[in-house]
Amino acid sequence: FDEVFDEDAATDDIYDAVGSVIVKGAVDGRNGTIFAYGQTGSGKTYTMQGNGLTGSIPKDGVETEAVDGIIQKVAWDLFGRIESDPAREFLLRASFVEVYNETIRDLLHDHDDAEHQSIGSSSASSKSPKKQNRSD
Repeated sequence: FDEVFDEDAATDDIYDAVGSVIVKGAVDGRNGTIFAYGQTGSGKTYTMQGNGLTGSIPKDGVETEAVDGIIQKVAWDLFGRIESDPAREFLLRASFVEVYNETIRDLLHDHDDAEHQSIGSSSASSKSPKKQNRSD
């Protein structure tokens, strides 16, 4: 592990400590992974996805502001770095998966049609994301 955070850690602190380093490495040509691990209800989804709002929303008479998660922060940072280097060509590949009860779910797939693969099954090993060697 690069870092371990407690329940008082803010998403910005987590991103600054881990995410920005991984984005910089990706822009430099390395693969990167951000992995959230913890017990049910510990805030992994909120940390990774934020609160899902796109502006301020009144709820029960209280304004609720949008809070970006790690995924949004990665996107902003990554595309900002790409935009700041217009002379360079980039190829981006990303996958977003959830591992729950030894089942992998592709979060970029339509949830109604999403394939669920059990870890260790022969179909999971043939359909799980793999590094591809490309000559082009």
